Amino acid sequence: MRRFLASVGALFALCTLLSGAARWQARHTLPPTVLALLPDESCPAPCWQGLRPGYWTGEEIERWLENPPHDWAIEEISRTGDSAYLIHVIRLPGEKPITLALDRTHSVIYDRLVLEPHDLALGDLLSGLDRPSYYEYGETMDPDRPYFARLYFPEYMLHVIVILPHGDNTLSPDSPVKWVQFIPLQWHRPLLAQDWAGPAYLSEYASYRGTP
Repeated sequence: MRRFLASVGALFALCTLLSGAARWQARHTLPPTVLALLPDESCPAPCWQGLRPGYWTGEEIERWLENPPHDWAIEEISRTGDSAYLIHVIRLPGEKPITLALDRTHSVIYDRLVLEPHDLALGDLLSGLDRPSYYEYGETMDPDRPYFARLYFPEYMLHVIVILPHGDNTLSPDSPVKWVQFIPLQWHRPLLAQDWAGPAYLSEYASYRGTP
């Protein structure tokens, strides 16, 4: 019996190792614009490039901005307070820029780190993040883009938000990503959230509101 259990344990360890190696290889073949948005697994969630919203200090943020990773060039757009609300543009060598917003408040639950990519499709981002646990639809105040979808990744304390153009009622791999948010909140599944099963339609959500 002990020999059998040992064999099972060794097999499980091998599968875990192979799975981790495959994931590492897949991530390192992704475009730089996708890699730049992925969570940092070298520190506890929420974590992005060594920054942990809710656990950071103003000094840590300033040091990071003065010496960003990967030879990124960072340009400040606006600042409110002393390292309280910062918006920067990250310029990746040879790639499209990413907007970075750092919101550091007096309450941990309101801190957040928000990344806004440019011209990034949901399918490309999911190739590095795997599948979300669940998602939900909501409404915006923009008549040209009346609906959004929020995808939840509790493991990383991460939200991905997709804004759907007017007339587009399908969440698909081609849907444009609007924001990637790292939020140190107490995670509870929203009441109207649905399990992720691939591309989804707004028809059930919009049926009693009018189809977009």
